[in-house]
Amino acid sequence: MISALKTNLSALTLGIFLVAAPAAAEPTADELQEAATFIRQLADDTIESLKRTEEGSITDPDRIEELLDRGFEVQRISRYVVGRHWKKASRDQRDEYSSLFRDFVIDVIIQRLELFTSEELEITGQYAAGKRDIFVASKVIRKQGNIDVDWRVRKFGKAYRIIDLKVAGVSMVITYREDFGAVIQSKGFEGLIQRLREKTIETKPLVLDLA
Repeated sequence: MISALKTNLSALTLGIFLVAAPAAAEPTADELQEAATFIRQLADDTIESLKRTEEGSITDPDRIEELLDRGFEVQRISRYVVGRHWKKASRDQRDEYSSLFRDFVIDVIIQRLELFTSEELEITGQYAAGKRDIFVASKVIRKQGNIDVDWRVRKFGKAYRIIDLKVAGVSMVITYREDFGAVIQSKGFEGLIQRLREKTIETKPLVLDLA
């Protein structure tokens, strides 16, 4: 009961956070299509870059980081997942946390996308999410069963960026907000930074069963 309440509150806070922007008209039909095309291209380019050599190393890791930096609004996500604790942190803490979070998120996204490299990603639709955002729905076609992957996209100027990712209904942003919050509650903001430094932060998986 308490866990469900926390999740609902996190979802509500996420909605407030994501719409905390100047009022705008809902996305047009052209913008909906552009967002879907953006996701299609980003996914194809990233999966192509994840191909490995015979020795098992990724052929072009710098290209992957470039694609994900361009595709995800990491700075906005990093601040949301620590909530009110961001304002309490020192400038040095914010700078180090932001850098560590970027590396953490890129590693996680690469791990998730690598699981899909031999599968087919199919865009199944796109629709407005409030006044500013667009959800691009997709699914990974797998013999073991399809997996829904939904991308929340926002247009910044002329560029589209991803501000959340849902895999099998599990939001990346809400998951990290809950997990990071638990660490801050017990260890403080510096404790979270230390976990990220050591790469020992424990988070719930975005995909519970990919077997």
